[in-house]
Amino acid sequence: MNLTFKRLATKLKSQQVDFQKYTTVNQKALQASFEVSVLIAKTKKPHNIGETLILPAAMKMVSIMQGEKYANLLKTIPLSSDTVHRRINLLADDIKIQLIDRVKGSPYYAIQLDESTDVVNVAQLLIFIRYRYENDICEDLLFCQGLEGRTTGEAIFKSVNTFFELHDIK
Repeated sequence: MNLTFKRLATKLKSQQVDFQKYTTVNQKALQASFEVSVLIAKTKKPHNIGETLILPAAMKMVSIMQGEKYANLLKTIPLSSDTVHRRINLLADDIKIQLIDRVKGSPYYAIQLDESTDVVNVAQLLIFIRYRYENDICEDLLFCQGLEGRTTGEAIFKSVNTFFELHDIK
């Protein structure tokens, strides 16, 4: 009975090591996916470039430099167009939350509005905000939204007020 227990305990430990190894690879693949998504967003390239160019090129380079075994590890990195799109949206949402938190933490702020019409004849409203953060004055784009209908002062005020109330900015 004691021998069976030792064998099962050894088997359990080896399973834990295997599980940890696969989890680590998945965490690294997830991190790589986010990092590549940031690069794609910064270069303003189509989201499918991750799976059509970056991943095949990286696999080819790693295969030449380190061998097929390491190149095959890159296949676990999710870089489909939809995945890259989701990652970019998650990052943008996180940046927006951080910016709103900074504004809420500022003792004062100033906004500047700009309205212009884009190439498809839709009015776009932009709100730039200047605020204090860590004893420094920062300026960022806080809000950008298309305006439907007429762009009267009342419509612009309602749009700005709705955004501020939605995010509980005083």
